[in-house]
Amino acid sequence: MIINRIYDPEAIRIAYYDDYGVEYPQPPADSEVIDAPYTYDEAMAALRAERNRRLQLCDWTQLPDVPLAAYEVAQWRAYRKALRDTPEAVQSQGWSGAVDWPTPPAS
Repeated sequence: MIINRIYDPEAIRIAYYDDYGVEYPQPPADSEVIDAPYTYDEAMAALRAERNRRLQLCDWTQLPDVPLAAYEVAQWRAYRKALRDTPEAVQSQGWSGAVDWPTPPAS
């Protein structure tokens, strides 16, 4: 059985489908997995682009004159670190499903 590994840009995840359109959470053990139409490198590039977008949305939290308490700045700093670490964490896991994005602090 041939399984197509497809990058889903809407959900920022890799999905596995057979030729009949049946989705699998993981490819069956006896299957041949091919990248189509996106490669793993293209999926990682898209993941990094999404990570960068999320970082940019909270850049303001690290400015010197930000109207946040020190503990809130620290929470945002930790969130931003988790975002920066996401691509490496995904690669080390082999990226077999959806990305578990860190949750931003409540403001």
